[in-house]
Amino acid sequence: MLLFRRPPPSCLHFQFTVGQGIMGNRMFASAFRSDDSRTFNVILATRPKVRDGEEIRRTAKNALARALDQEELHIKNVMNEPFVGNRLGLNLASLATQLAAIEKKFTLQQEELSLQKEKFTSQQEEFSWQKENFASQEKKFNVLTEEVLSLMISSEGYKWVRDRFLSTFRRDILKKRRRNLDCKIIWEGNMAAHQSDVLVNAMLYMPQGGSKGGQNEKTPTPLRHFTG
Repeated sequence: MLLFRRPPPSCLHFQFTVGQGIMGNRMFASAFRSDDSRTFNVILATRPKVRDGEEIRRTAKNALARALDQEELHIKNVMNEPFVGNRLGLNLASLATQLAAIEKKFTLQQEELSLQKEKFTSQQEEFSWQKENFASQEKKFNVLTEEVLSLMISSEGYKWVRDRFLSTFRRDILKKRRRNLDCKIIWEGNMAAHQSDVLVNAMLYMPQGGSKGGQNEKTPTPLRHFTG
């Protein structure tokens, strides 16, 4: 606690400022030493009634003198600098600290927002890549599905042709006839061997990837007439 009961030393210089803010009119007195190596801040604040012209200066001086005479002065560290003043003055001086904290918080929020934007952009790029990858995988899946279907159909036809060969071998070489069954198996094998399979033929003349069109000119003319 520091009380001024006497005139300040000659090395101290006072400045008086009249201001108006969100808390109304304020009269401030600040002091500083002429020697910059050892300085401290003095701030007084009071709320006198508003006057006009030169009277406002006298009112300010009288109000500050009363505040200096009647109120206790306190020492407070603000922004790493010592401040001496009454409570209202020190509260006003603390606004600088609060403002600095708000500015720091705002800066941190701006940086966080920038990081979030970068993260969002990265996620968008990742999503686009995943979407393209999914489309590619879906296309491959469709091609594999068509190939599996072709193999299934081909394997069924191969089974009929193979059974026809075995039945013919049994009938002609081994002389073991199963009249009704062998005739049925041989007939099915003949159909599989000589009848055109529309689906398989179409896939043989489709471009890589399973999409239709593009190679009709390579399809033999008899096959085009036969399959339409």
